Amino acid sequence: MVDVEGMNVTSEYIKTLKIKRAQIRSVEGYKEFTDDDGNSKKKLCIKVELETNEVMDYIPNKTSIKTLSRMFGTKNIEITWKDKLFQWIIATTMYQGKKTDVLYIDDVDLNKVVEIKV
Repeated sequence: MVDVEGMNVTSEYIKTLKIKRAQIRSVEGYKEFTDDDGNSKKKLCIKVELETNEVMDYIPNKTSIKTLSRMFGTKNIEITWKDKLFQWIIATTMYQGKKTDVLYIDDVDLNKVVEIKV
């Protein structure tokens, strides 16, 4: 496991990965961030480990937070989300008049293992 300090997960980086899965290492809580206009906003910060063994900060959007909450619950997320697996999907959307790639959480629970008997 390699901790990549100060680096956030981006759609551009996830696009380069063959396997777009991650495991939640810890929920860091809400942190202050400054947007492009200089406004301060609180956003949820999650430490994730990628399939490449890199550990990075992931700042999920509201839609992804809702998906994670639906999949893993909303109580004690620091505990209930820890070590859970998820995968990203990348969608191209319009943002401020420009096409941009956005990360979303796929609504597939990778934590439920199905045993196939032959």
